Amino acid sequence: FHKSLKPHGLMLLNIFTTDDPHFGKGKKIGENTFLEKNIMTRFATIDDIYILLKNFEIICIDKIKHKDLPHVKLFPRQKEHWHDSWFVLARKK
Repeated sequence: FHKSLKPHGLMLLNIFTTDDPHFGKGKKIGENTFLEKNIMTRFATIDDIYILLKNFEIICIDKIKHKDLPHVKLFPRQKEHWHDSWFVLARKK
C-alpha cells in the first residue's frame, strides 16, 4: 500500500478480526492464517494492525460486525453470514 499511495494519500481497509466467526476454519497455514477450500484468509489482532501500518497515520479504526452476502461457488461460504472486521482509515506519512 505504501508504494501505491502518493504522500498523504488515504486508504480504507477492511481486515477480518480474530473474533470473526470463521477464525480457525480450514487448515492452519500460518499465524492467524487459514486455508479453506483453496481460499486463504488472514485474521488480525489490533496489534497486527498497528504493526502493518507503522508507516501510516491511523486516522480512525473501528471494529464492526457486519452481514456478508453469499459468495460464488468457489468460496467456502455460500449462505448469508456474519464477519467481525477492523475498518481502518489511514494516511501515508
